[in-house]
Amino acid sequence: MMSIPNDFKFLETNSIDELRKKEPLIRRVIGEAVPTNVFREIAINYKAKLKGIKEETGTKEEKIKFASFYTKSNIVSKIINNIHIDNKNKVFKILEPSAGSGVFIDVISRKFFDRKIEFTIIEKNKKAYKKLLKKYSGKMNPQHSFKIVNNDFFEFHETNYDLIIGNPPFGIEDTYKENEMSPDIYTSFILHSMNLKSNEITFIIPKTFLDNPKFSKVRKLILNEWNLKRVIDFDSRAFSDARIETISITITKDNIDSVLIQTINGEEFRKNQNDIIDERFDA
Repeated sequence: MMSIPNDFKFLETNSIDELRKKEPLIRRVIGEAVPTNVFREIAINYKAKLKGIKEETGTKEEKIKFASFYTKSNIVSKIINNIHIDNKNKVFKILEPSAGSGVFIDVISRKFFDRKIEFTIIEKNKKAYKKLLKKYSGKMNPQHSFKIVNNDFFEFHETNYDLIIGNPPFGIEDTYKENEMSPDIYTSFILHSMNLKSNEITFIIPKTFLDNPKFSKVRKLILNEWNLKRVIDFDSRAFSDARIETISITITKDNIDSVLIQTINGEEFRKNQNDIIDERFDA
């Protein structure tokens, strides 16, 4: 285990006298040695994990048309740290409506490897969908199942999820035909998710959603039917190739005592929802 070569000799003569003299040295050599073979295996596994979760950036066309930028795994980890799946016997249903390379799924499945989870993964891009299909078809954790769908999220109508989570594209495109409350595609993602009878929704979105007048109807709809649970302020550090200030926002059907406010620097505090939201101020 300590990686000491089989042909290494602690003693020259193998005599009891020599053993007695060198015993403290032998103990120190074994006890303080770095087990290089063990650490080599750890490094190999760690490198494989890093390679597996390394994010792709999306095509140039996707970025221009949809402002579609794939999410950093450390940003996703900060979001996932606030998720709790306490019941080991319940099957937890999670929907990712714009999966990209699957970083949200990867982080969640690693954290909750011992929980029963049904993942539904939606990806409109055919190339990205094929990669996701290949990626998750070989997953062997019996606690997790993966349903991968190649479709437009707005044509998806399955309901009753415990959590809908992801990073929708930020581009402006009127896709939510049922209720044209906003021209921005990410608010369309929020509106459509609200109709899928989920218990909780967590999305990374531009920070301007909090006070821009054009999102006024969406904000009011959220506050009338849902509770604001958490806001994480990532400022402009969420995406390396997009200088846009973003937040993660979580809304829930559960009754909550206070809203958790966090920053990318590790600061956090709680506020009563009525202290940060007022019907007289549209923000």
